[in-house]
Amino acid sequence: MTLNSTENWKTNSEKPKTRREELVLDTTRQLQDSLVNVRIEKSITFSIQEVMQISTILNSTLSLQEIKELVTESLRGLFDAEGCSIYLWNSDTESLEFDVVKWKGLEEMKTIQLKKWEGIAGRVAEDPQIRIIDDAQNHRKFHGEWDKISWRTTRNMMCAPIESRGNLVWVLQVINKKNNWHFLPEELDLLMGTANNLGMAISNAKAYELEQEKNKELEEKNKELKDIMTKNILTLADSIWTRDSYTGVHTERVMHYTDFIAQKLNFSEEQRETLKNAARLHDIGKIWIPDEILLKKWKLTDEEYEKIKEHSEISEKMLSHMENADLLKKTIRWHHERWDGKWYPDGLEWEEISFCSRIISVVDAFDAMTTNRPYRWTLPQEVAIAELIRNKWTQFDPKIVDIFLWILDNFDVEEFKDVVDKKREWRLDEII
Repeated sequence: MTLNSTENWKTNSEKPKTRREELVLDTTRQLQDSLVNVRIEKSITFSIQEVMQISTILNSTLSLQEIKELVTESLRGLFDAEGCSIYLWNSDTESLEFDVVKWKGLEEMKTIQLKKWEGIAGRVAEDPQIRIIDDAQNHRKFHGEWDKISWRTTRNMMCAPIESRGNLVWVLQVINKKNNWHFLPEELDLLMGTANNLGMAISNAKAYELEQEKNKELEEKNKELKDIMTKNILTLADSIWTRDSYTGVHTERVMHYTDFIAQKLNFSEEQRETLKNAARLHDIGKIWIPDEILLKKWKLTDEEYEKIKEHSEISEKMLSHMENADLLKKTIRWHHERWDGKWYPDGLEWEEISFCSRIISVVDAFDAMTTNRPYRWTLPQEVAIAELIRNKWTQFDPKIVDIFLWILDNFDVEEFKDVVDKKREWRLDEII
């Protein structure tokens, strides 16, 4: 592989799409640059596949453990060494702990601990400089515990400190060049570039882990708040049933109708839940309407009707304490707005009205027409459908009317109304 092909490999990589990809891609590019530059300047015949493997590792994970495991294995192959290991710096005990070892049969080496001044690794931790040790056995800082446990002989090594944000985190060792060869100064340069970029990879991984931890805490908090809000919503919805059984059953049917439309429109679960909650509570403000008006068994006077019209604003005010629920509150406030802007409470028109409000407007009117009211008998379904069609483009969003009519053509409304009081979850694919 030539330099040009290497450059193409870098520049043709996809642009990062997430914060995670941005972090790892930044590290990877710097590592690639350092590895390729050393290879050119020193004319070392390293395997470009091994170099790119290390880059790929740092571009594929932000898990600290995976970085350690995979990089040590790759460095052992890159430097043609018998083993590669990582000591983890424990700032609490001020000691080095064997964390990862890539040398067949030496998993038990993880029991070794070194103080900052003990052994060659301890010396590198104490004075963080990268080193080649040509004759490990006769080095004054050599720690023989390794050889005693492993039944191997450490001949030579390269040893490098890995720092993150100016603090020591690892000591990396590449041990025993194969075929009794020695490590070259040029290889030390390559290890130095790897060590520097590993430090950046660690910083990014730690930042990512911290960010994930914070996100998890935030998700748990949001779930807790959502559970509280849902409980409050259900409590309020039950209060409607207690005050006025007609309104309670009506809101339950409206909730199911709106959810059928949401499913047809492929709403997300979160969007569906918001719409269902708005449907449950769209008439909650009626609990503040006097009984002599709300439960009146004949037609309302103009003055009484004006009082009834206040319920959408009252409903919004009743939910004012809910946080992160602006769409829910606006949906409830605007569910009586007309497509042509000639209704209450704000006289909005067309797409000024929230989409969820426009959905509730259609199904609310249909259910009101097809059920008995204290002051009139139910209208036949055909008449109600004709009214929806007649009022497309004036009272109702035509798109929503068309979707709702498609739903009505595909299931038995009367059967649905008979069982809705069981409060079970209905799915669109169960009824059509």
